[in-house]
Amino acid sequence: MGLLVGCGTGSGALSNGDADSVSLPRSSATVDARTPGPVPATPTPAATPTPQPTVSPTAPEMTSASATVEAEPNPTSPPGSSVNDAAATVPDPPTGINPVRIRIAAIGVDAAVIPLDIRGEPEVPEDFAEVGWYQQTRLPGEIGPAVVAGHIDSRDGPAVFIRLDQLTAGDEVEVEADDGETRTFVVTDWGQYAKTALPPEVFGFGDPLPELRLITCGGTFDSGSGHYRDNFVVYASDMSYQS
Repeated sequence: MGLLVGCGTGSGALSNGDADSVSLPRSSATVDARTPGPVPATPTPAATPTPQPTVSPTAPEMTSASATVEAEPNPTSPPGSSVNDAAATVPDPPTGINPVRIRIAAIGVDAAVIPLDIRGEPEVPEDFAEVGWYQQTRLPGEIGPAVVAGHIDSRDGPAVFIRLDQLTAGDEVEVEADDGETRTFVVTDWGQYAKTALPPEVFGFGDPLPELRLITCGGTFDSGSGHYRDNFVVYASDMSYQS
């Protein structure tokens, strides 16, 4: 009997300077108030000197520094953008679903999904026709991997994931929620690993997409332990989500 056991977890987020001084324009007056008028060379005592008119320089009309200094754009923001605009463009993270059924048309799978616990010795479905979702992983549809597992066979013959190794890139996996909502994932890769040496990417985060991992047994059967030595893993992603 081949059971899915021994699945290990992988080990595996402007400061402005001082304002520039403003130089005010020089006076445009052509007469300097400090320059005295012409003085007669030989004034006579009887003569009353004609006083020179006092000319006050006309100060140029001055504008306030705030009116003449243009604000510079924030170098960290693109033209026409604002903090509110930037916040409005950040998409909400996708929400996951509570899985109750899985369908993989390419290999004839249409099975119930039950919750499993991965802590300690990972649980496996008691029913060989069912698939289990590890509740400590992501909900299907959330960013990151949702991990589901199923048997490859039993004493009575083939089990739910007997043909898992026949999936190829582009095959679709549908996961249905308890409210009828369905999420579709597309197969992107697969691999076979010793149960004692599962790579981090099996349970760890990959691309910033909703992801799905399908796991079953693989490799040779160890008659001494009654288990397969390896796990076969299929990687799938929800390509419809744009981050």
